[in-house]
Amino acid sequence: MSILENIDLPLGKNTEYIDRYDPKLLCAIPRTLNREMWSSTEINGMLGWDRWYGFELSYIGAQGFPIQARLQLLIPSDSTNLVESKSLKLYLYSLRSTQFTSSTSLKRLIENDLSVCLGSELTVNIHEERQWQLADSLPGKNIDNIQVATEIYDPDPSLLKLEDDGEIGCYELNSNLFKSNCLVTGQPDWASLYIRYRGQMLDESSICKYLISYRNHQGFHEHCIEKIFFDILATQWVRELTVYGQYTRRGGLAIAPFRSNITNHIDFPLLWRT
Repeated sequence: MSILENIDLPLGKNTEYIDRYDPKLLCAIPRTLNREMWSSTEINGMLGWDRWYGFELSYIGAQGFPIQARLQLLIPSDSTNLVESKSLKLYLYSLRSTQFTSSTSLKRLIENDLSVCLGSELTVNIHEERQWQLADSLPGKNIDNIQVATEIYDPDPSLLKLEDDGEIGCYELNSNLFKSNCLVTGQPDWASLYIRYRGQMLDESSICKYLISYRNHQGFHEHCIEKIFFDILATQWVRELTVYGQYTRRGGLAIAPFRSNITNHIDFPLLWRT
């Protein structure tokens, strides 16, 4: 908690739901606070983004009629700040009584406000009619049915092992077992994870145990995915790596961080469980 002691966060506090548009509700958290354990060379070699799904966007349309919409944000992982989730929820809720001539004008407002908060440009999309296509699972081989015994529930990269007689190749895996906890409130965060790598084959049971080891860990979504990314790279058994986590929604918002050292252009379906 010490890394956040100088930031006034609404998370974990009783807060007033304001019905007047107020961009000052947005709370920025410097990404550097969670990246001090890694070198600038490591950080600079990482590509990625954070995709946010907003399921409860509402505003007043040109004719005075309320409009319900869905929001999608794409924030680069090299933005100066990330936005604290409850502050974004409160900000979006403050828009519910504001009238806009079109979704385009609302989109521009959100882009401007969030770019100031993030210290970076971002992409904003608003969907008023089109439903998101939903999928059952992420790509790759699911490793959740592997029978493993473990009593380790704090992140432990030493759990990662090589597969005996495993070949060098490209491997895709997914898991729906991931659980971590909010850094501020301790509330559980659930996610589906996707890992794609090229290198020596990792033992799948060891990957499963490693992911399970986050069960008692407290950390923001973005930091958990970055830690997994750097822990796997640190084994030096993997050359190319992509890690993606799609967290289930809370307060009408779902966060899906993506980190890679080879590409910034992979898209993933929205899952039913999100």
